[in-house]
Amino acid sequence: MSKLFTEAGFLSDEGKRIFKEVLNDKISMLLKQASNETELRIIGSLIQQRVGEMVASAVSDRKENA
Repeated sequence: MSKLFTEAGFLSDEGKRIFKEVLNDKISMLLKQASNETELRIIGSLIQQRVGEMVASAVSDRKENA
C-alpha cells in the first residue's frame, strides 16, 4: 500500500498531511472566487465532477496498462 494509507485502508498521517497541503489551498482559492451561496455550490459541484472524471480516467488507464 502507498504511504498515503494505513494497512487498514485509512489515510495515514502522511496522507492527511499531503491531502491538506495539496488540496486545501487550491480548493480554498476556488471557493473564494464565489460571491454567493449559489456560486459556492456550483464550484463544489464542478470540483466533484472533475475529481470523478479524473478517477475514472486513472482507473481506465491502469486497466489498459495491466
